[in-house]
This record gives sequence, C-alpha cells and structure tokens, in this order.
Amino acid sequence: MSTEITPISYPDGDIILLSSDEIEHKVHSFILREASGFFRDMFELGKPDPKSAPVVLAESTEIINFILSHLYPRSSPPLAPPNHAIFNAVEKYRLECYTVAATLASYLESQPHPLRAWALAVRFGYPEARKAAMRRYIRGSDDYLSSADSSIPEELEYVTGGAVFRAVAIRKETIEAASKVMRSIPDKYRCTNSRCSGWGPDLHKAMGSLSLFGSPSVSILSLKTIALQRCQNCGHYVEFSKVQVDLAEISSLLVEGIEKEAGF
Repeated sequence: MSTEITPISYPDGDIILLSSDEIEHKVHSFILREASGFFRDMFELGKPDPKSAPVVLAESTEIINFILSHLYPRSSPPLAPPNHAIFNAVEKYRLECYTVAATLASYLESQPHPLRAWALAVRFGYPEARKAAMRRYIRGSDDYLSSADSSIPEELEYVTGGAVFRAVAIRKETIEAASKVMRSIPDKYRCTNSRCSGWGPDLHKAMGSLSLFGSPSVSILSLKTIALQRCQNCGHYVEFSKVQVDLAEISSLLVEGIEKEAGF
C-alpha cells in the first residue's frame, strides 16, 4: 500500500483505531456506535479509555479510510474503489450506513466481470445488484472464465459450487431458448415464392446482425427496413409489429432467467 495515503483522523476524536499497517485514525466513538453494530456491541461492554492503547484493527488504512469517508460528511470521494476486502470489512463491522450500501451496490453494477459481481451480491445480500449482475452475465460473454488464467476468482470462493453451477446453467438455458426464437424468425416470415430467393437471405443477414437481449438500434433499424421491404416479385412483406412480438418473447426469456436464478 502506498505510504502517501493520509489517514482520516480528527483532533477531537475520543478513540484511536490502529490499522494493520500501524497508522492511527483518531475518530469519534458516537459515530462508530451509530453506524456499526460491531462497535456498538464493543462500547456496550465498556467504552475504551482514550488514554489506553488504540483499538487494533485487521484492516489497512486504505480500507478504514473507505469506511470512514462514508461515515463522516466529506466533500471528497472515497480514497479507494470497493474491493473484496472492503466488502468483508463492511460485513465484519455490520455497518448500517446508507451511503456505504449505495456505494457498494453501485460498484457491483459497474464491476467488469458480471459473474464476480453476482458472487459478491449473493454473498453479501444485494438482491437488486444480483439481478443486474445476472442480466449482464446472460447478455455478455464468459470468455474470462476460460482464459489462460486458470485461477478461480476470489469472489467465487465464497459462494457454493451449486450456486455457481445454477447461474451458469441458467445462462446457458436462457441463451439456448432465446436463440431458438431468434432463429425461427426468418423462416416464420419467409416468402415461399420460389422466384423470391433474394428477400429471405436479406432477412437472415439482418437477423444475424442482431445480438440477443438488447439489440443495437442500428441492427433493429436494419431488420425493420428488410422486414417492411416488399418482395419485388410478389409483393410479400413482413409486418414489423409481428417481429416485435418475437423480440418481446426473447426479452421475457431474459427476465425469466434472471428471476429464476434470484429465486434460489
């Protein structure tokens, strides 16, 4: 950890917290009491004497600063982004602070690896973040799980193998069901006139440019253009409203998969 990190500390504090890197944080016990079930229990057993030895914590200054920056009104943002150690500390000290919960939930939504975000949300009880992570996991790629780095992400170590297996299986099941609907669209609306060989491939090509669960607007426009284009030979065309019904079914499959996983 960089020695340039300045500890959050107040001259009029009545208790000293000593970090694992031996840096003191002089803070106010009444704030810790209100925000942390851990410290509330400790103070009920007897408030530490300000003149006595500091309260030694297992966390680094970086983590303690993150926590204190949410407990105290400050104009500056937290000094470190959330990480697994911070989630552990929040759970350990039973922090009851809305801003901490909001920051961690926001972090889960922006975590680049959705399955890791999902694992943290499952472990620490963030139901909405869990659904959001599962949505991103189903819609995205899991290439990072099959990368050259064979190590298991730390976040997955704290959830059961059964939970991970279900999440992976639900993703596969959802993608397969949605892909089946997607593949059926061109054939469902294909012109059967033997002279109209050009129209079908165009629709297939437009469908191929679409991605499951949230297609790019450009691809939707391309599909709509092809679907509404009359066949020059027989005048056959597809009403886009009918295609939208199929796309809505795909979206409903995504929601169904998310809710199914969240039900465990």
